[in-house]
Amino acid sequence: MKVPLAKASFVGARGDLNKVIQALKTTASFQKTIYKKADRSEGAINNDEYDRLMNLQRRIKNVIDFAKVNCGTVDCDGVCKSEVEVMPVIKRVEQLQHEFHHIENTIKYNEDTIRELKEYIHLPVAFNMLESTKSVIILCGIMPIKKYGQFVRDFSQIKFNLQTFPSGKTNKCVVITCHRDEQEISDVIHSYDFIPCRFKFDVNAASKIKLLEKQNQELVARREQATSEACLNETEATVVKSYFDYISLEIDTMDLVATTLQTQKYYVLNGWIIESEIDRVKELLKQTSPTISMSFEEPNKDDDVPVLLKNSAIVTPFKTITNMYGSPGSKDIDPNPFVAIFYFLFFGMMIGDVGYAIVLALAVAAFIYFKKPTHGTRQFMLLFGICSISAIAWGFFFGSAFGFDMGIGVINPLDGAIYVLLLSLALGLIQMSVGLVLDVYTKFKNGNYYQAILKGLPRVILFIGLMMWLPQMAFGLFDVTNYPAFFNTINPIGMWITIVGAVGTSLSNPYSLVSYFNDVISYVRLFALALVGTVIATIGNQIGEMLFTSIPIAGYPLGVIIAIAFHTFNLGLGLLGAYIHGARLQFIEFFSKFYVGDGKEFRPIGKRG
Repeated sequence: MKVPLAKASFVGARGDLNKVIQALKTTASFQKTIYKKADRSEGAINNDEYDRLMNLQRRIKNVIDFAKVNCGTVDCDGVCKSEVEVMPVIKRVEQLQHEFHHIENTIKYNEDTIRELKEYIHLPVAFNMLESTKSVIILCGIMPIKKYGQFVRDFSQIKFNLQTFPSGKTNKCVVITCHRDEQEISDVIHSYDFIPCRFKFDVNAASKIKLLEKQNQELVARREQATSEACLNETEATVVKSYFDYISLEIDTMDLVATTLQTQKYYVLNGWIIESEIDRVKELLKQTSPTISMSFEEPNKDDDVPVLLKNSAIVTPFKTITNMYGSPGSKDIDPNPFVAIFYFLFFGMMIGDVGYAIVLALAVAAFIYFKKPTHGTRQFMLLFGICSISAIAWGFFFGSAFGFDMGIGVINPLDGAIYVLLLSLALGLIQMSVGLVLDVYTKFKNGNYYQAILKGLPRVILFIGLMMWLPQMAFGLFDVTNYPAFFNTINPIGMWITIVGAVGTSLSNPYSLVSYFNDVISYVRLFALALVGTVIATIGNQIGEMLFTSIPIAGYPLGVIIAIAFHTFNLGLGLLGAYIHGARLQFIEFFSKFYVGDGKEFRPIGKRG
C-alpha cells in the first residue's frame, strides 16, 4: 500500500537551520529536495570541523572493519557522543592495526626471501664469504643450465675457478673466482642470463631459511595475538558503533545544511513529508524554532512524487522481486500484494516436493538464527522461507516427498502431466487477467478514462471470455473426460464474450492478440520445471535402489550417496529455476500489463524505526 505524501516547505532564520534539520531527523518523515550541489564556501558550515569529522569517520570505519565489529545502527540518544570516551579505544586498535600490517609485510618479505634463498640451498658457505677483494673477483649467482654450457665453451681459454651447485631443474648456482686481470668475465657474464646473488648474510642459505621460518612462526603467533587484542568487548563495541553513527549523522546534517537554499539571514527547506506525520512535525518544529514558517500542500499530477510503501510482514519480502524490476512510480499502484500471491504460488509449484520444501525451510531458519542477517539479506531469506510453505502445499498436492509417491496426492506430475500442463496455463490466464484488471483500475485512477474504456476494458472482457471458453476445449483436445459439467454450461457463453473482447481488442491493437498468446504459452515453464524436478528425483531414487540390490554391503552407502547427490543437485537446480522463472513471469507477463516501475523510493533524513 502506498503511504500518502505531501509537499512541505520550511522558511526560517539561518541560525536555526541546523536545529530544524536535527529535529526533522528524529521524525524520519521528511525527504529533502536537493536544489544545488554542496557549496561549503558560503560559510554555512565549519569546513575545518567538517574535514575533521570526515577524517575521524574514516579512522573509526577502519577500526570497525579491522576489529570485525558488526556495524549496525545504534540509537545514539543516551549513548556515547563524547570523543574523549571513544578515542582511547580507537588509538589502541589503530596501534594494533599498524603492528598487524607491519607483521603482514614482514612475513611476506620473509616468504619472498625464503623463496629466493632456496635457489642457493646447496651453497655450503656463508654469503659474506663470497665478496670480491682487491685482486680477486668472485661472482655468485644463478645461471640457466642451457646457457651454462655455452658460457664454459666461450671462456675455456681464460683461467678462472668455477664451482656449480644444484638450483632447481632448470638452473645452476654458479660461483666463479678469477683474477682482476680477467675482468672480461664480469663484464659479459650477464649476457648468459646470469642473475647475481644479492644476499650478504653471514650464514649460508639453509641456515638463513631456518632463521626466517622460525621468525615467521613467531610473527604469525604475534599477529594472532594482535588480532585477538584488537577485538572489542561489548561495551567498547557499543561505544565505537554509537559514536560512529553519531558523527555520521553530524556529517549528514552538515551536508544537508550545505545543500539548502540560504540567504544571509534566511533558509528555504523544501521536500516531501508523510501526510500522517504533519501535525507531529508542526508541533516539534514550533518548539525547536518558534519563528519558523511552514506550508504543506497536496502534490499535483505532474509532480514526481517519491514512493513510500507500507506492506505487511508477509508481503514485504516480496518487494525484493518487485525492486529488481523497479520501484512503483507516482502513477503506479503497489504491485507487491499481487506479486506475493502469484510468486508464492508459482515458486511452490515449480519445487512441488514436501521433502525439498522442508529442507529449504530448515536451511532458511538456520541461516537466520545463526547468521542473524539484517535488511535486504534478511528479507531475501524470508522470501525463500515463505515460499517453502507453498512448496510444502504443492508437494502434498502432487503427493511427492524426495521424489517418492506418498499416495495422497491429487495429481502426480508423471502420471497426470496433462493436468499439470492445463493447470499451468490456467494460472497464467488468471494472472494475466488480474494484470489487465489492474491496468483498467490504474488508468481510471490516473484520469485516463479514454484509455481505460476503449483499450483496457476490451482486453478484460477477452480474458474473461477465454477463461470461460478454453477449459472445455482443452479438456477435449487432451481427451480429458473427467471434468465438472459446469464447464459445458459456460462454454458457449464464454465463446461469445471472447469474440466481443477480441473484436474490441483488435480495433485498438491487433498485435496484442498474438502477444497475449505468447504470454500464456510462457506459463508452460511452470509445468516443465515441476515435471523435470519430479523426474530427476525419481531417477536418483531408482539408481540408489538399484545399487542397494546389485552390490552387496557396499551398495547401501553408495546408493545413499548417489541419491543424496541427485537430490542436492535437483534441489539447487529447482531453487535457481523457481527463483529466476518465477521472477520472469512477474516482469514480462504480469508487469507488462499495468506496471511501469519508474519510481523513486522515499528516503527520509534520519532513520525509521
